Amino acid sequence: MNNLVVKVPKMQSAASKEADLIRKLDSLADEIGQVQRSLSFNVKSKAQISAQLLALQRVSSANATKVGKLSSTLADAINYYSAAEKRITQHPTGGIPAKNGKKGSKGSTGKKEEKKGFWDYWNDLDAWKYITKAGVVGNVIGTIGSLLTKGDPVGKTVLNGLKGLSGIVGDVAGLVPKSGASFDWKKLFGIAASESGKMSIGEAFKEQLGKFSFGKATTVSDKIKVGAKWAGSVLTVATTAYDNFIVNDENNSTGRQIAETIGESAVKIGGGIIIGAIAGTVGAPAVVAGGITVLATWAIDKGFEHFTGKGAAEWISDTVLDTGGKIIHDVGDAVGKAAKKVGDAVSGWWNSLW
Repeated sequence: MNNLVVKVPKMQSAASKEADLIRKLDSLADEIGQVQRSLSFNVKSKAQISAQLLALQRVSSANATKVGKLSSTLADAINYYSAAEKRITQHPTGGIPAKNGKKGSKGSTGKKEEKKGFWDYWNDLDAWKYITKAGVVGNVIGTIGSLLTKGDPVGKTVLNGLKGLSGIVGDVAGLVPKSGASFDWKKLFGIAASESGKMSIGEAFKEQLGKFSFGKATTVSDKIKVGAKWAGSVLTVATTAYDNFIVNDENNSTGRQIAETIGESAVKIGGGIIIGAIAGTVGAPAVVAGGITVLATWAIDKGFEHFTGKGAAEWISDTVLDTGGKIIHDVGDAVGKAAKKVGDAVSGWWNSLW
C-alpha cells in the first residue's frame, strides 16, 4: 500500500509567497493605473498608449485574483489535510503515518513510528502549567519539570527557564505581607483567598492591566512583581522570535519573520490578559483562577489546531498579515485616488480662471 506524503511546511511557505505575489500584482496594477491617469495631453498617440496601459492594468489585476484563488485553495488543502491526518493517524502534521492504522508499523521511509510516552501526553495537556499556578511551590516544581521533560532545543530551554524564573520571582515578591499583616502560608501553594474578591469584567480587566503598571506599585515588592511581569512578556516575545527565526519551518523572509513575531506575541500576551480577566471575575484563589486560565488557553489553542492545523496565535497572526495588508493597501489606494480626483478638479478649476 502506497503512502501519501505531504510536506506541509513547504506548502505553507508557498501559500505565504503567493500572498506576497498578490500584493505585488495589486501594487503593479495601481502603479500602471497611476501612469495611465498621469499621461500629459501633449503626449503623441495618447489614446493608444492609454488603452494599452488600461489593458495591462486589467491583466495585472486579473492575475492577482487568480493567484488569490490559488493561494486560498492551497491554504484550504493544508487545513483539510492537517485536520484529516490528526483525526485518522493521531500523528502531528509532517510525521510518518502508520501503515494500515497500526502503531509502530513502518511507513514509506522504513522507519518505525515513534510511540508517545507518558511525558508526551503530559506535556500535550500542558499539565506543568497547571502546577505552576499552585503558588511559589507549584511554580518551582512546574518550571523545573517542564524544562526536564519537554526536550526543547538548548536555546529555547534557556528562554523558557528564564521565563519560569521571572514568574517565580514575581510569586516570591507577592509573598511579602502588606504593612501590619501577618504572613499567609497558603500563598505558598496558591490556595489563599483572593484579595480582590468577586469583580466585574471591567474591574478584572483593569486589575490585569495594573499588573504591568509601575505607577500603581507602592512598595518594593510590588515593583518587583511588575518588573517580573514585564520580563515574562519580553521572554514571550523572545521564545516566539526563536520559533520564527531559528526554527523557521515555513522558510519565511526576514520581514515576514519579524511581522509574525510581533503578531503572535501580541495575541499571546493580549489573549492572556483577556482570559486572565475573565478567570479573575470569580474571586477564586490563585490556583483556581490560574487553572481556569490555563485550561481556557489550552482549549482555544487545541481547537484552532484541530480546525486550521495551527495554534491560535499563529493562525490569527497569519490571517491578519495575509488579509490585513491588502485591506490597508486597498483602503489607502482608494483614499489616494479620491484625493487625486479632488486635486485634479481643483487644479482644473483654478487653471480655468486664468
